[in-house]
Amino acid sequence: MKTTKIIKLVLVISTLLNYDFCQAQTENNTPQKENFEKMANYLTNGSGKWTGENKQYNSDNPRSPKAFGLWFERPMKNLLSLKVVAYLKDTTRLSSQGIFS
Repeated sequence: MKTTKIIKLVLVISTLLNYDFCQAQTENNTPQKENFEKMANYLTNGSGKWTGENKQYNSDNPRSPKAFGLWFERPMKNLLSLKVVAYLKDTTRLSSQGIFS
C-alpha cells in the first residue's frame, strides 16, 4: 500500500471518529459511544495490526519499506490508539501515532 493510501486511510478514520465525537461530549451521547465502540472493536479485532504491501519497494534501497502498517490498541475502554509503521528489511519503524477518545 502506498504511503498516500495509508495517510488517506488515517485521515478517513480520524474524520469519522472526530465527526461523531466532537459534536457533543455529554453522557447522553449513547449513539456516538456505540459507534466508537463498534469502530474500535473492529479495528482492534485479532491482533489490531493492519498491513499493506509497498508496491514501490526497492530492495536495493535500505530505507525503502517492504510494507506499511496501522496498529490499533485499546489502552482503556474509551481510548483508541493508532501507530503508523513502516516495515523495513530487518526492522519496524514508527512513523506517527495518535489517540482517539
